[in-house]
Amino acid sequence: MGKWRLCWLLLCASALEEVALDTEAESVQEAETECSVCPVRLLDVVSKEGEEDGAGLRLSGAGLEYLEKQRSPLFLVPALGVYRGGKSLLLNRLMGRKAPYAAGFGVGHGQETFTRGIQICAEALPERQGTVVWMDTEGLFSSEDARSAGAGAKIFSLALLFSSVVLLNNLKVLNQQFFVFFEEQQQVARVLREGLRAEGMPSDLLLPENLSIVWVLQQPINFAGTPEAGQAQLDSFLTIQDKARERVRESFRHLIHEVPSATHDARQWPKLDQLADEELLPEYLQATSGLRELLSNELQHARPMQAASIAAHLRMYVDLVQSDHFSISLAREAFEDSHAAQLCEAFGAAAQDLAGEMPCGNLSSALDAAELAIQERQEAVMKDFHLDQAFLSRLKQCFQRKRQELELINQELVLAEWEKEVQQA
Repeated sequence: MGKWRLCWLLLCASALEEVALDTEAESVQEAETECSVCPVRLLDVVSKEGEEDGAGLRLSGAGLEYLEKQRSPLFLVPALGVYRGGKSLLLNRLMGRKAPYAAGFGVGHGQETFTRGIQICAEALPERQGTVVWMDTEGLFSSEDARSAGAGAKIFSLALLFSSVVLLNNLKVLNQQFFVFFEEQQQVARVLREGLRAEGMPSDLLLPENLSIVWVLQQPINFAGTPEAGQAQLDSFLTIQDKARERVRESFRHLIHEVPSATHDARQWPKLDQLADEELLPEYLQATSGLRELLSNELQHARPMQAASIAAHLRMYVDLVQSDHFSISLAREAFEDSHAAQLCEAFGAAAQDLAGEMPCGNLSSALDAAELAIQERQEAVMKDFHLDQAFLSRLKQCFQRKRQELELINQELVLAEWEKEVQQA
């Protein structure tokens, strides 16, 4: 690196050192806070005394705020399935956690379901490529699910509306009871699709297409052993002559992944979350690692969501699955927020392209140029969908947040290079 580059780094670092040190302390504090609070509750199941359906879904303000703070794009991966089926432990393994799974999902040891509603944990992808949001959901077919009179079906339908990829957890055999839930979900999707069409809003922003469903078969009775044999088993299961299965087969992309028992010692089963990796079977470790790799591949072409619009999406979806009714106002809010988030991400990407490799000294001018470059697309969106000044105001706020985010990244990288150069000098 030339002397001018070193001088520039020293100059920038000197000017930013106080700010950067404060920022670093704040970042550490935020990271510690995130670690200590993960998982975060996103959705509660609340009883509704005297009402026919008996239960309602309520979004958590803290959960929405947690999602909005993550780096876009967001890839939402819920685990759905029977209670006491090992969803929580599996998610902890997929997140790379090890016993005792600190800052992971809680694992139950009794006969009743442990997770209630939906809980979430965020995992930042490398190279600032976005965030995977792992989602642990309330177990299906439990006594709590029965008492809540339909909450399980609603959570199932909700998850398939917002997901990037779905984990469908099965224990020992593929569970045909899921098709009842798929039927309800498809009815909800039809209501949304028809409502969007009637309002002249394209469905691709608010309704997933070709969603990947990964059927996870834990502790299989008949272990297929190879991906090809497992897929053949799933295809046979899905092609049984049944109208419900036919619709499910055609509406989603189906994959399967087998996860054998973590141990042959039945005495260890109640405390699997306490066992070190050395005490777990190698085939179990290999299977969970392979499932993470499969999901990573699927997420490369999955539908992401944007942090700036996630709250509006979820409010619309929750209202839809509870009322089975299309809300024009909530759909319009989600639709507008989606466009604002897309324009905002495009603005950020354009600024980074114009600025070149970071850290850089021309970020401010690149940000100004990017905002001008995106203006034509912005005006076209506003014209095509009849968006007003309220939309423009929200968009400008998003641009400002994106500016601050990129400036902070640039500052952190400047400080890192300065420290590196000082150490080498």
